[in-house]
Amino acid sequence: LLRGMNPGLAVSRRIDVTSSALAFVGFGLLIGGLQSHVGVPLRVIAAVVGCALLALFCRRQIRSSDPLIDVRMLSYSRLGVCALAIVFGYASYTGSIYLFSARAETILEILPISLLTLWVSLGGLAFSKLHLRFTPIFLLQASVAMCALGLIVAAFAGLWLGSFLIGIGVGVSSAAGDAYLLGSVGAKDVARAAAVQETSFAVGAALGVAG
Repeated sequence: LLRGMNPGLAVSRRIDVTSSALAFVGFGLLIGGLQSHVGVPLRVIAAVVGCALLALFCRRQIRSSDPLIDVRMLSYSRLGVCALAIVFGYASYTGSIYLFSARAETILEILPISLLTLWVSLGGLAFSKLHLRFTPIFLLQASVAMCALGLIVAAFAGLWLGSFLIGIGVGVSSAAGDAYLLGSVGAKDVARAAAVQETSFAVGAALGVAG
């Protein structure tokens, strides 16, 4: 399977320390501003500065001939929508684990949270059967809607049904996002698309914890 792979497509010619620093500090300030328990003015300042640094990071990537993350790919709807679905799905997943675990007081309350991984796996399995019958945009929309519905149900009705809906939604959105994002580009762009994919997972995880 690896004989036709050209590693040169995934190798950067240099290490962009400035872009790495902008991304690291920008996300740190943004997440800190969303999650920290300090005064509101400091949180707002941190979040605004973080967004500004991330904007500088994106501007630098757009102008670079050898970007860390090719954010220009997100302007194509077939790639941007997939990345957004991954971000929302994984934010729902990590946020659910973080928030519901903090509220759990008994083993029975922790059990539905523990089963999230199982439901995510079932969601991925379901995608392998559903993608032959439904369009990509329908599966992405349905999976994101299921995640949102699961969060509402978990908050107001109960964790058992909520965790099931979230897990299935995350499993389908992650599998669909991966398949359609990587499958929408040519062989020479797979490495750049994979960078966008992995970044989407990381951003979703960070936003889920911050939320």
